[in-house]
Amino acid sequence: MYDEKKIVIGALLILLITMVSFNFLGVTGYNINENSKVTRIIVSPTEIKAGQDLTINIIPGKSGVNRYMNFYEGTIRKGKSGAVCVSSYRCSEPITIVYPTSSLWEPGNYYLQVFDYYSGNYVKADFKVTYPYNLNPKARLYPSQYEK
Repeated sequence: MYDEKKIVIGALLILLITMVSFNFLGVTGYNINENSKVTRIIVSPTEIKAGQDLTINIIPGKSGVNRYMNFYEGTIRKGKSGAVCVSSYRCSEPITIVYPTSSLWEPGNYYLQVFDYYSGNYVKADFKVTYPYNLNPKARLYPSQYEK
């Protein structure tokens, strides 16, 4: 009876160690894999009206992220942030930014990007811009777009 308890306790201990090392219990907050080394961007909301604020959460990867963000519609840069971390050119701590979009941005699909130093590439997050706050979409400067 005593030996069976030792075996069961030992098996449970091994199972618990395995779960923690594979992060099944969420103890570390990140999965232990290659993806946790690369920067992640979370944009909210993913659909905004031109002129609305965009909340951006950047979780830097293992080697950090550049302190500037760029905003694009297709290949055209629509905006650039100021330095999002001021202590260095490279941010290593999570950042939350509220970015005011321009009311002049046309409706369409946009993305923002930051440079991730671990991967050596830009990390992107998509969002969609709809009509500006106080404009009727049929009263825009280019009404032929909406007459279809």
